[in-house]
Amino acid sequence: MWPDVDEGSIKWELVEVLEPHQVVSVRCSDMPYQSGNDIAQVTVRMHTKQKLALYDRFGKLILGSETQPREVVEYVVFENHIAVVDGTWRLHDKVYPRWIKPKQPVVNTALLEEVQDEKSRPSRSTPVQLRIADNIEREKKAKPEET
Repeated sequence: MWPDVDEGSIKWELVEVLEPHQVVSVRCSDMPYQSGNDIAQVTVRMHTKQKLALYDRFGKLILGSETQPREVVEYVVFENHIAVVDGTWRLHDKVYPRWIKPKQPVVNTALLEEVQDEKSRPSRSTPVQLRIADNIEREKKAKPEET
């Protein structure tokens, strides 16, 4: 899960496919070498129009929009454990080409509301007396003296 929405929610919708998907790369390897554990990976270029909205745990929109679609070009890696007869294709990862700038993390900024009643707010802090010495003296008196 994304760290930005650990306790939040994601709303995603595929609006349309703008171009047919293209297979960019097909690879098959034995991991680890000569183990018989063959894994196939296919990288697919997808050009789509999507809607994505990320909400925090309070329901506040962090990123994106539920109403405005965006064009997205993604390179997605699918993987299959072909050493197994019943191996199924699954989403493995996304590839980010060098020419794509890394995305900056979402910064939560919120404007705090001003307090309407300034009189109810204390003008300065008051020190709290801990009275540690008094508590130590009480404990000494409560314990019988050891001889």
